[in-house]
Amino acid sequence: MPLHAPANVVNYQIAALKRSGDANKLLREMKKRGFRAFILAPAPHDPTPFFRLLVGPFADTVEAAQAKKDLESAGYRPILKK
Repeated sequence: MPLHAPANVVNYQIAALKRSGDANKLLREMKKRGFRAFILAPAPHDPTPFFRLLVGPFADTVEAAQAKKDLESAGYRPILKK
């Protein structure tokens, strides 16, 4: 994500995983299901390093609301990230 992302951009976090391999496996699964997904890697020397899998971005609330429903229908519990 760019350093200066627009304020109205919304993403949903669906997982926080300790191993990059697990994150990449889930990323492939999400893309197969048609979701725009990406991994937010931990910062160097992060004391609690997690690879966060996010779905998005969504620029408007209608698109974000539909994606949330789709994620929930697929068994995920999306967490809103702005």
